[in-house]
Amino acid sequence: MSRNREDRRKAIESQAAGSRKEGGGFDGPKYLVSDAELAKLGIKKYVVDSGDDPDKGRTHSWSLLEPHPKDPCVVGLGMYIHYRIGVNEEAFLCPRFMKKEFERLQAADPDIDFKVPDAIKHGKCPICEKRDINVAKYKAERESMTEEDRKQWHKSNIRDLEPFNGGFTDPKPNRYLAWIVDEKELDDGVQLVEFSTGGRNAAGVHKGLMDQAVDRDTNEVLDVLDPTKDGWKFSFFRQGKGMACSYSSHKLSPRREALDQEWLDAVPRFTDVLVFADYGSIKEAITGVSSEPEKETPEKEPADDSPRRRRAAEAEEVADELVEAMNAPEEEPRRRRSRSEDDDEPNPTADPEPRRRRRTESDDEPRRRETPADDEPSDEAKALAERVRNRQRRREE
Repeated sequence: MSRNREDRRKAIESQAAGSRKEGGGFDGPKYLVSDAELAKLGIKKYVVDSGDDPDKGRTHSWSLLEPHPKDPCVVGLGMYIHYRIGVNEEAFLCPRFMKKEFERLQAADPDIDFKVPDAIKHGKCPICEKRDINVAKYKAERESMTEEDRKQWHKSNIRDLEPFNGGFTDPKPNRYLAWIVDEKELDDGVQLVEFSTGGRNAAGVHKGLMDQAVDRDTNEVLDVLDPTKDGWKFSFFRQGKGMACSYSSHKLSPRREALDQEWLDAVPRFTDVLVFADYGSIKEAITGVSSEPEKETPEKEPADDSPRRRRAAEAEEVADELVEAMNAPEEEPRRRRSRSEDDDEPNPTADPEPRRRRRTESDDEPRRRETPADDEPSDEAKALAERVRNRQRRREE
């Protein structure tokens, strides 16, 4: 028998307070509210780890919960996150890409209330602006670099600043956020979980789930958010630590029991748990100086008519145009092109050596560079969302 919500809230709040005392004050990623704030909602964060012995691994088993009725019906909200920013190596939700994601989801379902948060309503991101300038400089100067320098410069000044997986012409979220019930610990009630995306060469959690949600023989879409006795449990196996971890054995199995209505009613809004830093706060993390979103004016250099100086001047002009284009209204999507033919982004022939994992990184830190899925079930996912929305409308009636 599950504890009632008030008992669970008190237990989690007490546990959160104890963990702050024992853990030296670290209270989770800066793009999510603290454990104490989650406790006030009667919710705690679920950690996707490999168990007590990472070499042996751990099996996770969940029932996914429908989002709040006013939120978009998604199997995990896609997040675009900038990692390791500034001297403190902080993480921020990208204002540019998160604004686009909010607008896309709102346009797809006018019945929901998913307005862009005030902190990111301008859609300007100092990290993306820095990346845009670096792209222009790279294009102007790459011919003068050695192949080794070119790859390293591209990784450090472009790839590491990107808040997405995949190529620039088809960016995908690098993390997902969802509400679950742990099938092994039902008394814990509703939990918040963030998990990896996955791609062609790395199963991750989200891709493994979506692969299981579609019958490839019949194209039938399984309603993984169904709260009735006809719903599903999702399980997978995680092994290893940090960047070296792996995910396997993704599986959907019949649940045969309906989820408690108490759990469904306890699911909060996504915006209740997300933290959106404004332009000035992100800029301050980068430079140590806060400022409002505005076009940066590069410092003037002494007159120099050398070929190298002319290339740099051309790079600055291209950078200004690129920043303006990136902040303009988004055009209709174009047919995806091969990166090797005419993509805006360079495609180094070999991957650079993987970055050594820092001692302070957690075991459930996302893989920084994953390849996007080339077979994402977009149409099927839309069908699933429509099915769940219809169920929500019937419940409200």
